[in-house]
Amino acid sequence: MNSLPHRFLPKLSDVEYTESFGVEGLSNPDKIEALAKILQTHPDAIERARAASELGAMRNGRAYEALGIAMHDNSSEVRQAVVRAFEKMGADWVLAPILIRLRSNDPGARMVACRELARHDDCEAVLPLIDRLNDSNLEVRIAAAYALGQLGDQRAIEPLLQLRRRDWNPTLQNTIDRTLVQLRQKK
Repeated sequence: MNSLPHRFLPKLSDVEYTESFGVEGLSNPDKIEALAKILQTHPDAIERARAASELGAMRNGRAYEALGIAMHDNSSEVRQAVVRAFEKMGADWVLAPILIRLRSNDPGARMVACRELARHDDCEAVLPLIDRLNDSNLEVRIAAAYALGQLGDQRAIEPLLQLRRRDWNPTLQNTIDRTLVQLRQKK
């Protein structure tokens, strides 16, 4: 789990996470990262389950990812909390492992994840795909642009236009142009 001795890790049973971490001053992504860290590293299953429950209140790709990893926790209590969190999110169970692969070190896995997300009509796939528009791998950027066109969410228009202005690869430009046409037709 964590290399720190148990006595140095926060014990959160008696207080809310927002009080113990002071996350009321943190942005939502910072809170999600703090909860994800607890979910993945805290030695106490009760604390990991609490983190899973709090993540369930956040409809965010990173929260999905952390919960997806925790589906394999060795504690049944944590796994049950993950199930309840996904239910609270109204999440599609299939998305969690795909969103995990979207952050893989392997560009091929990221590209396949983008293609798989193109087949899901879920608004939670849009923001992680928009993030992949900045991927270091060209094929992943192309797959993300294509997937965003399939999903038809208008939030993708501006990030696609920004990418078009900074990346001059002809295949990517062509994919972005087709995607923008699709998005504008769905308005």
